[in-house]
Amino acid sequence: MKVSGWSNGTPNNHIGAGYGIRISYTDRDRYFPEGLGLGGGRAR
Repeated sequence: MKVSGWSNGTPNNHIGAGYGIRISYTDRDRYFPEGLGLGGGRAR
């Protein structure tokens, strides 16, 4: 699995936005369960 980190340069301390990780749809669907809230099981 290949994961990359990102920052939009403006962190939002209220909701934690501004930083994140990027995982390919294929790896997400393979390794994370659908109910985890990562968008697994998207329409194909």
